[in-house]
Amino acid sequence: MRTICILKAVGLLLPFIASAQLADTVSSEIKANQYIEKMDKYLTFRLSMNDDIQAFRVNSYIDYSIQPNDKTLLKISTSYRWFSFSISAAPEFLPGNGDNDLKGESKATSFSLGLNFSHWIQGITYSRFKGYYLENTGDFDPGWIKDVDPYVQFPDFVYQRFHGQTAYKFNEMFSFNALSVQTERQLRSAGTFMPVLSYEYYITDDQAELTGQNKTQKENNFELLLSLGYFHTFVIHRNFYASAGVMPGAGVIFGKLLTRQPGGNIESNQSYFLLWAQGAGALGFNSERFFAGTQLIFSRGFYEEGASTTIRNDRFTYHLFLGYRFNAPKSLTKAADKADEKRSKIFK
Repeated sequence: MRTICILKAVGLLLPFIASAQLADTVSSEIKANQYIEKMDKYLTFRLSMNDDIQAFRVNSYIDYSIQPNDKTLLKISTSYRWFSFSISAAPEFLPGNGDNDLKGESKATSFSLGLNFSHWIQGITYSRFKGYYLENTGDFDPGWIKDVDPYVQFPDFVYQRFHGQTAYKFNEMFSFNALSVQTERQLRSAGTFMPVLSYEYYITDDQAELTGQNKTQKENNFELLLSLGYFHTFVIHRNFYASAGVMPGAGVIFGKLLTRQPGGNIESNQSYFLLWAQGAGALGFNSERFFAGTQLIFSRGFYEEGASTTIRNDRFTYHLFLGYRFNAPKSLTKAADKADEKRSKIFK
């Protein structure tokens, strides 16, 4: 039972553009064949908000929509050259969070590490979510009143995810870093094909205490997904750009299900064929110092679990962010220069 998580592309919202343009000191002398400007002397910080939180939808004889109470994540990121790191959480003051009385309490945390080179792109993420509720409670309780009665809650339901992604960008003139971590700027329009190998290990675990009259389940899954995407950035005017991409894919899921019940535990193994596709669009503003933006992502993924059950996920998510580039400390620059000398022998 699992939603197919979606990878991300990046774009930009447009606040404070006038002041950012005044502060933009990039030289106007750009060579005709120059597509990318590397921001190697800057240390990038970014603050973002998104609703990319793990949920579950099961279509069977009876449909279930299981959602976390937290709807909005706050993400803090830092990037320098080809290295990036981020941490995410769901504070209650953000829109959609904190309705604990009706939906129960949820906790969400995530950590990500990225290594983005000229062609090779590598990402690693760990996520943990705890506390869910049954969004379609009214389908099971005819007397239930929305916004008055509490939803059916699963406070001990835990989802953990270890995700990795390796991609190869064919066109060196296309800047993935300009979209994802803002360590570069795209100066001229360009696009690229990009095969992506995604691999992840995730666990869904109902950790509720056994009472003698209930049962709980824990499922361990390993997913392998191969996708082929095409992404294109259109430089509209100087610091403004639009970006779009599409990425279909297919893969397999290997699962181990443990059912805990008073009479003893039952284990079973399953494997599923997975289909998945994603489309993304973005608008952006990216000056030498300041950047901010928005992106919209639609994805669909599904697989069959037996003859009568379809695990399906149709998702539409948004991402908003803004950031600023500071002068990098000299000690960081020296360390990065040494690392560049070593890694250039391996990656290009």
